[in-house]
Amino acid sequence: MSDHDEHLHDDVSTAAQTFSECLTLRMERNAAEIAGELFRESFSGNFPQPREIRLGEFVIRPEDWWQAIALYRWPDGREECVGFTNWIKFQTIYLCGALCVKKNFYRRLPRDHFRECRQRGGVAQMVMEFGDATLPPADGWFGHCGDTMAYRVDVRVGFEPTEHPFLIAKWTRPVPAERKQQLTEAVRAIGAF
Repeated sequence: MSDHDEHLHDDVSTAAQTFSECLTLRMERNAAEIAGELFRESFSGNFPQPREIRLGEFVIRPEDWWQAIALYRWPDGREECVGFTNWIKFQTIYLCGALCVKKNFYRRLPRDHFRECRQRGGVAQMVMEFGDATLPPADGWFGHCGDTMAYRVDVRVGFEPTEHPFLIAKWTRPVPAERKQQLTEAVRAIGAF
C-alpha cells in the first residue's frame, strides 16, 4: 500500500458520522455520575438516587429503579450526557419522571445531525422509545406532566391524559378498564413523583 493509499484509508475511517452513530442510549441502575449535572441544570434539585422508599403500603427498593441516559459523542471524542429519564417499578406499572434534555444541545449540533435528530422526534422521544424497547414488561407507565413541550413528546410515545390534572398514562399491554382505574387511583394517591 502506498503512502497515498494509507492517507485515503485514514480519511475514510475518520469521515463524519451520522447522528445515530454519535448517540448512545443506555439503561443504568444509577446514572447519578453521568446524568447528575444535566438533572441539576434541568430541575435545580438533587438527582433522584435509587433508594428504598415507601409509597403507601408498597416498599420500592433500589433494584426497582431504571434510569435511561442519552450520550452524544462530539467530533473531538468527548461524550456528553444530553438526555435522561427515570422509571420506578410500582405494583405492575412504572412511574416515569424527570425527562430532560440538555438545554443548549440542539443549537450546538451540526446541521445534518440536527435534521436527523428532529426526524427521529428529538432526544426526549428517543429516550422514551428506548425505555419501550428495554424495560422489563409492565402493564403501563404513569407520569406527571405540566410542561407543554414534554407533553407533546409523551403523546407521541403513547401517553394519554387521565381524569386527574397532569397525571398521564401509557398502557403497554391490554389491561381491563377496572384494573386501569385501580392503578390510576393508586398512582394519584402517591402524589407527585
